[in-house]
Amino acid sequence: MGRDLIAKNQDETRIIQTKYWAGHKQISADYIKKLFETTEEYKFKFHEQKNVVSVFYTTANYSASAIFKAEELDIELVYVKYDRNYSMIKCNINDKSERIYHLPFDPYYDKVKIDLHKSEFYAHSVEEAEKAGFRRSKYFVFKNIKVSN
Repeated sequence: MGRDLIAKNQDETRIIQTKYWAGHKQISADYIKKLFETTEEYKFKFHEQKNVVSVFYTTANYSASAIFKAEELDIELVYVKYDRNYSMIKCNINDKSERIYHLPFDPYYDKVKIDLHKSEFYAHSVEEAEKAGFRRSKYFVFKNIKVSN
């Protein structure tokens, strides 16, 4: 639904979207609109909750249109410094019990959710993932094979 976290206390509910991207990338207004839409959907579904706010956290830059849209829709924008020591490789066990790792630029990276109760984890390196018995996604491997005549 375009939200990564819902944080609540007695006074406020925060609908939070995060993007841990390289600094040269840019958050567009479309991401801000999606957060707004999911916040509105949440407010409609849980109308008894008061003081629901949207917050967008990223390590990337915000485009001018994203900043304008966030001001217009009353969405808080937060910039977080990019930390290269952050574990970003997702080690996932799929429905067939296959142990697969996904890199941040892989097609299914954003869709894969890590469940720490299933021995899934975030690795610091490909070597760490492979040493734990995980392999690269077949989708990625097949998509990058070059066929020559």
